[in-house]
Amino acid sequence: MMTEYDSPGQTPASKDRNWGLPTKGAIISAHPEKQTFVVGEPVRILVTVRNDSARPLPLLSTDGITTYRLIAIQPNGTLAQKSERLLRAESTPSQAGLVTRSMTTLAPNTEATESLDATELVQLPAGEYQIVVIRKTVSWEDGFLFSNPIRIHVVKP
Repeated sequence: MMTEYDSPGQTPASKDRNWGLPTKGAIISAHPEKQTFVVGEPVRILVTVRNDSARPLPLLSTDGITTYRLIAIQPNGTLAQKSERLLRAESTPSQAGLVTRSMTTLAPNTEATESLDATELVQLPAGEYQIVVIRKTVSWEDGFLFSNPIRIHVVKP
C-alpha cells in the first residue's frame, strides 16, 4: 500500500527511523511491525521510500516477489533459505504466475510506505535474524535501494 505524505520528506515518525544507503536521490527505511513473531505468522515489515531529490522518482508497484528481495542473516552468519516461490520467480519469471504491475511516481521530498510480508520471500524458522530489504525502482537493471538492517526474533508456538 503506497501512501504519500504532504509534509516534505517526512512522515510524523520519520525523524525516529534509521535509513539505508541513498541511491540516486532515494532512500528506504525498514522496520518490523513488532520484534517477535511466532513461526508461521506473517512477518510484516513496513518499508518507507523517501525521494530526497528534486525530480520525481518512478517506482514500479507490483507484488512483493518482483519488487522486493530480502537478505536474512542468522547470528552465525548463514543466510536463511529462500522459499520455492522466490526461487521460481527468479529463475523462470514466466512460471511465477500473474503479476499486477503499475507505475507510480513519488514526488520530490515526499515519502511512501508499503507493508511487506517477509515470509513470502524467505523461510524463517525459529531463530534470530538480521534483515535488509532491497527494493527495485523501475527494474533491477535501473537501480535498487538497500534498507537499514533490522533485527527480529521468530519463536516456536
